Amino acid sequence: MEARKSENAVTSVDVARRARVSQATVSRVFSGKSVVRQGTVDRVMTAASELGYRPNAIARSLTSRRTNLIAVVSVDSTHTFYSSILNGISGRLTRAGKQILFFLTDFEAGFDDIFQQVLQYKVDALLIVSAAVSVEITEECSRISLPVVIFNRQIRSSHVFSICSDNRAAARDVADYLAGRGYKAFAYIGSDRRLSDISADRRQGFTERLAELGFGDVRFVCGNYTYESGRTAMRELLDSAGFDAGSRAVFASNDLMAMGAMDAARHEYGLSIPGDIAVVGFDAIGEGAWKSYSLTTVEQPIDKMLDVACSHLMKRLDGKETDGGTRLFRCKILERATA
Repeated sequence: MEARKSENAVTSVDVARRARVSQATVSRVFSGKSVVRQGTVDRVMTAASELGYRPNAIARSLTSRRTNLIAVVSVDSTHTFYSSILNGISGRLTRAGKQILFFLTDFEAGFDDIFQQVLQYKVDALLIVSAAVSVEITEECSRISLPVVIFNRQIRSSHVFSICSDNRAAARDVADYLAGRGYKAFAYIGSDRRLSDISADRRQGFTERLAELGFGDVRFVCGNYTYESGRTAMRELLDSAGFDAGSRAVFASNDLMAMGAMDAARHEYGLSIPGDIAVVGFDAIGEGAWKSYSLTTVEQPIDKMLDVACSHLMKRLDGKETDGGTRLFRCKILERATA
């Protein structure tokens, strides 16, 4: 038998010669995009195995003008909520045969600051998690025919497809839930970050619905989505005049702030939850289900949202989908022991 060549030396020409087919046939077999008789496929794969041939991804990308790379941009990979989303995206895209390049940005910078860096890698598509994107960038992506899907954020653009929870509707549901349980004084812990439209939508839905129900004075305290900022926000609330007694309820824009708020109320002020004050979070992270918290929260249908996001992206890459737009998903209240 012919001596096995080193992996770096073997080419598709060698495989074609061993399998007694054309080089074009070898390319069609490994691309998987052309119909080739099974007997021919078997001969090519046997020859490739004997020679130790591995197709060169870079060379294939030059031929097909596709790199098979998807850029995934996220605002925070260490946060429990975002890490679960990134794991879900990674699994789905990998199963679809795609390679992933991860990029991190922050809330204030958004996506625009790293856009040119992303383009240096000649990616086939962008999937952006929670980062803000300007109209100018979406128009540039359209000009260069780069598919863009935005996850967990709304954007009005015909060039991109955005997928997000219906944050206003979810917050209105929280207002109905708390008012229906007899609470009379309300506060919202959110964010006033320039790019935090998610928090703004939740605040608007919460306060608007409470106003409709006859509760016009809803306190707002600013946090930054961390556990410690939730503790600080609760201290500010409990130290303020007019929120130190009565049937009180606090809605936090994410679970980490809600958990921090709970610990401040219990351990620094000696209050019971929900006896003295109720707390509701958002995101349904795993830690919120711990016995020490048992946090009532809003659960987003993340799996369904990820399925739609990745399915749309694959259709865009295959030329089966061209439209942008927004799809909103209804959330549900996960009732536990804090409200």
